[in-house]
Amino acid sequence: MRELPRVITLYDLEVPVPAARVAVREMFRKHDGVKDTAVREMLVEKGYMELEETLLQWKQKAQIMRLFEGYVQYDQGHLKTKPKDGDFLAEFYKS
Repeated sequence: MRELPRVITLYDLEVPVPAARVAVREMFRKHDGVKDTAVREMLVEKGYMELEETLLQWKQKAQIMRLFEGYVQYDQGHLKTKPKDGDFLAEFYKS
C-alpha cells in the first residue's frame, strides 16, 4: 500500500491512489478464506515477487492496468464498482 503512489507515478497511470488502494484491498480479500499456513506463506511470497517486478519496471503498463480494471472506476470524485456486462443497459438508462 505504501508503494502505490510510486507505482502510479512510474507507470504514468490514470488511476487515483484511493481507487488503487481499493483494488489492492480487494485482491487481498479474494484470498481471505485461505486457512492453510503453507498456502498463506506462498501467497505472501508471490505478492512480494509481484511488487518487486512492478517496482523494477519489468511489467508493462497494460499488465498493471489489468489489475485495476474490473475493480473500481473513479467517476466525478466517487468510487463505484464497474457495471457487469448485463448491467450495461441499466446503467445506460440511469444516465
